[in-house]
Amino acid sequence: TQPALYTVSFLQAISLKQKRGMPSMAAGHSVGEFAALAFAEVVSFEDGLRMVAKRGEIMSQVRGGGMAAVIALDIDGIQEVIESHGFTGIDLANFNSPGQIVISGPEAEINASLSPLKEAGAKLVVPLEVSGAFHSRMMADPASKFSEFLEGFSFNSPAISVFANVTAVPYPDSSSIAETLVRQIHSPVRWSDTILGMRSA
Repeated sequence: TQPALYTVSFLQAISLKQKRGMPSMAAGHSVGEFAALAFAEVVSFEDGLRMVAKRGEIMSQVRGGGMAAVIALDIDGIQEVIESHGFTGIDLANFNSPGQIVISGPEAEINASLSPLKEAGAKLVVPLEVSGAFHSRMMADPASKFSEFLEGFSFNSPAISVFANVTAVPYPDSSSIAETLVRQIHSPVRWSDTILGMRSA
């Protein structure tokens, strides 16, 4: 799935460039960040494809995880449910918008949290059809393996600003790219902050 998402995202960016010209900045959600980096000439398309293929391979080896989108319940409300019900394995994974936050962790805890989250005021809690607990601490081991894999690649400084999921700000140069991509696997996607940052840039 990840190579397919990467390829479609990259081709869409190229298509938009042909129609509208080169943009001044780019960003991509999760695996989409690799497409943004390839588009910004940080890596070749082929190297980016190798990276996401390996990323998908090692992430899929972690079993027993799940994710769910929580609609219309803020961070404090979600954290209160997690703490009060002892869901110690659940992390906040994707801050997609002020009204949508994705949680990630052991599948049993994710399933057990659905009703308490609704009772706490969530308009909707939707289990996601994913193969693992992405952007959670369950991805720490794949992140370590990915770090070793990335040692075989070199990175250019971005030709345009590319906002990182982990920091929600542009990569300053090429020096932190590999480390940040490794952190991205087990860190939250700060998408809301990224979009706000791009709008104000």
